[in-house]
Amino acid sequence: MKIVIYLSFVILFLFSFSSCNSTKTNSNGKEITGIWYPRKPNSTYRVKINGQLFISETMPYSQEIEVTENTPEKMVDKIGKWEVRDTIKIIEKKILKNEENQNIISLIVSRQKNGETQYNFLLFTQTEVKGIMTIFSDIRGGFETIEQSKNALKKAKFQNINQELFFSEEYSKTVFPTLKSMEKITKEDYITVVKYVQSYERELMAFAATQEDDFIEGTPYRIDKIAKKIAQKKLYFLGYNPFDSPEDSNYLKKFEGDKEIEELNNTKSEFRF
Repeated sequence: MKIVIYLSFVILFLFSFSSCNSTKTNSNGKEITGIWYPRKPNSTYRVKINGQLFISETMPYSQEIEVTENTPEKMVDKIGKWEVRDTIKIIEKKILKNEENQNIISLIVSRQKNGETQYNFLLFTQTEVKGIMTIFSDIRGGFETIEQSKNALKKAKFQNINQELFFSEEYSKTVFPTLKSMEKITKEDYITVVKYVQSYERELMAFAATQEDDFIEGTPYRIDKIAKKIAQKKLYFLGYNPFDSPEDSNYLKKFEGDKEIEELNNTKSEFRF
């Protein structure tokens, strides 16, 4: 089987359109205008969204870089500054509802690629935490027509597992710095995360069954990678920074000998995280 890795797709999509070419519920959920950070709240990539455009930007050189007398002047001028990478036009915007009656923002977007116009769709969904949304698109490239893009939207599957997180600028500046380290995760929260990931197992395996893989050894790794992404989402919802772990990454050491945890971790499953 071939498990297509979607972990970085949406970021790549927003920047290049690819080769084809703890605060609670946001009750509004209808607006995505503003500045958003893909995947990580402290990402060096961000997207500015207004009513008509996605403007993707990158910070090639971090403010944390130490400037010395040998640092090239061109590099010094760019440290801590955002640079525009791409601009994508919003063609159509609609507010939809999913099975949980959540607001979903459906966007049809376009950009120029090699002199041709390409179209695609994006789905933004509010989450249980204000300032965090998910974004979904199931194709790496663009469509030739708006109609093709809309048809793909109607047939979209596996939205729950092929999501990327989008963090608002407000969340990134005010909530993210207060998130707890993984060292502080409680037994109750750890169990919650494990069961949350396990709840997607059937859907994840169904997704895996639709793929073909010439490199069979890569399949478990790819599945586990998607499972980690799902776990990270739940950790953010619970108020943890999934990337803030001890040096040895063994934040479960304090649970050694706990029979309930051991039993949970030994549950037969097709993937781990």
